[in-house]
Amino acid sequence: MDAKQFPLLLKTMNEQQKTLLEVFSKKLKMQRQDDSSTSKSDYHVNITPFEEFESRKEKFTFYLERLENNCLMQSFVNAEKKAQLLCKLIGSAHYINLAVLLGPEKSVKVLNYDELVKKFCTMLVPFKSAVISQQNSRRIIHRLVTAG
Repeated sequence: MDAKQFPLLLKTMNEQQKTLLEVFSKKLKMQRQDDSSTSKSDYHVNITPFEEFESRKEKFTFYLERLENNCLMQSFVNAEKKAQLLCKLIGSAHYINLAVLLGPEKSVKVLNYDELVKKFCTMLVPFKSAVISQQNSRRIIHRLVTAG
């Protein structure tokens, strides 16, 4: 390649790059318009499977922490979808119990995520009495003293 051909080569390459940039920018604009025209109901979120709640294996508060952590890791923050996911993962027995607890005037579907968590917590997290907790603490201390 001589000195005359080199500027021609650079000019041709620049023209090709400009053409490519124009084509890519047009495609990007079209893609953005398509994305904005799709409705939110058409938008699907793929999350990895998460196991159902089993009250025999773990406390509900621990399960809820793990579920929320899993949702955060996957950038799944839509409260309505999280409520649907919780209703799906809670299991049929607990779902039916909540529906019975709410009564016929209120459906489980109308509860938002925070209300759902509160209702499930009142159902699945037992109330701890201060008297019983003190008595259990005394038993543990008594066992430690007599054993050691």
